[in-house]
Amino acid sequence: MAGTIKIREARPQDNQALLELQLNSPQGTALILQLDRAPDFFSRSQPYENRWVYVAEEDERIVGSVECALRKVNVNGSRCKAFYAFGIMVDPEQRRKGIASMLQAEVDRTAEMEGADLMYVFIVEENTPSIRMAEKMGFQHWKNLKQNLIMVYKELPINDTGRIRHLEGGDVGKVVELLNEMYMEHDFYLPYTEETFIEHVERMPHYGMEDIYICEEEGEIKACLGYWEFYKVMTPTVLQYSLSLRLQMLMVKLLSLVTSVPKIPKKGEESKTSVLTPLAYRDKRHMRELVKQVNNIALKNGVHFINIVTEDGSPQEELTAGYMKTEVTVLQLVKPLKDQVYQLPSTRRLYVNAEDL
Repeated sequence: MAGTIKIREARPQDNQALLELQLNSPQGTALILQLDRAPDFFSRSQPYENRWVYVAEEDERIVGSVECALRKVNVNGSRCKAFYAFGIMVDPEQRRKGIASMLQAEVDRTAEMEGADLMYVFIVEENTPSIRMAEKMGFQHWKNLKQNLIMVYKELPINDTGRIRHLEGGDVGKVVELLNEMYMEHDFYLPYTEETFIEHVERMPHYGMEDIYICEEEGEIKACLGYWEFYKVMTPTVLQYSLSLRLQMLMVKLLSLVTSVPKIPKKGEESKTSVLTPLAYRDKRHMRELVKQVNNIALKNGVHFINIVTEDGSPQEELTAGYMKTEVTVLQLVKPLKDQVYQLPSTRRLYVNAEDL
């Protein structure tokens, strides 16, 4: 007879059990991924200042988990508390017991306790069952995001367009100014100060100031770009490709008959991805050179993709022009928790926190 399922906050000693649960809980429907966070399951939520990991336990065995985080953002020009729910998983052998609902209820209680104004989630476009479930829970479609996955397979020449170098301590104020200038009017962005920017970078695992590059010209910082080795936080193995990705792979295979092409991981192979964050510029010419810079770094590290996450239709998508790439569309869904009325769809641009995805 099954025991009583209880929900509690995760402890450091749960690490191995959570790693095993994740390996046994593939994610997705059309595109199915097996995710590996070894050696540290908790590193995924580390970038958030306020974060929680909950587990469902039956007979002292972890059978489910969910993560959530609270961040302050601007939405429709007003400051609010946004609660992000992510990483929900249930042991495949323990499904249909209401475990996911119990975990979500704990997330809801935490959001209420923290005074959150809204909750948001991200779901891959092709995962229709999860989207429908979220809509039944009161979530509404907010925006579409695009994961622009540039395929890394050859070294790129860098033009003499400004001087590229690592970020130094004295640059932080100018980089913060550049970020705030670019994203001030975007939803889900909260302007940085030098202190909050440094604190954020220090929280991110496998990342530091030395991973942020700037391009300057005549003493002025024209662009900044961070290179986050996200594959050290979480490495996916593809168990099944979606139809759209299979068609893209076929096109790449055909191109290989006439030119050199990237090596796309096959089913059952790990896929190493680095994420580019933060990203800001005054002139796209300088940013394009920084993208080349991190492409060459990724090539040396054996990385398959570098990911530029943008709002669908954002001008930043132009930075990937000319590259061989694959794209994954992700829906952001929002649930108001108080009396605010949010304009849907929002006419404001969306700032994408790369660590969310």
